[in-house]
Amino acid sequence: LFEHIPFESDDDEAPSFGTGDFTLIAANPALVGMLHKEETKIIGHRLASVMGKDAPLWADCLKRVLQSGRPVLESLRGQEQPGLLYELSAYSPEPGKVACIVKDVSEIHVIAQEMRLNEARFAALYRLTHMDAAPEDEVVRFSLDQAVQLTGSVAGYLFLAQVHDMGRG
Repeated sequence: LFEHIPFESDDDEAPSFGTGDFTLIAANPALVGMLHKEETKIIGHRLASVMGKDAPLWADCLKRVLQSGRPVLESLRGQEQPGLLYELSAYSPEPGKVACIVKDVSEIHVIAQEMRLNEARFAALYRLTHMDAAPEDEVVRFSLDQAVQLTGSVAGYLFLAQVHDMGRG
């Protein structure tokens, strides 16, 4: 649970929202574990010190909730912990406060990518098994194109060695 604590200002402008404007006032053990920090290092601390490089992403979501009054659901890619992908669901239970539900979807994302790659591999193999009447150069070109595509490469080549008859001089 974050609380919006704006910095003091003498002007009458609309409040601006920075990463330092939000203070973490409650967290469950799962969030503490995800951040790899002790609870005492996050409760009562500003968003920037709690979230590090990810603070601007979080601040953007939190300020949209406060400004619009509507819940927000975002998929965020962690910068503080590369490879971390999470969903942030945020809403305002009362004025000036934003509650967040965070779900680590990194593993789900990796599994979905692997499933899409396997589907593409099977589709390529299926098409290849139906090319028995195709000329050899078409089969080779198809195989090379699929190998490049399925490996995420930008270029590829096949080297076909010449087989020489060893019995001839």
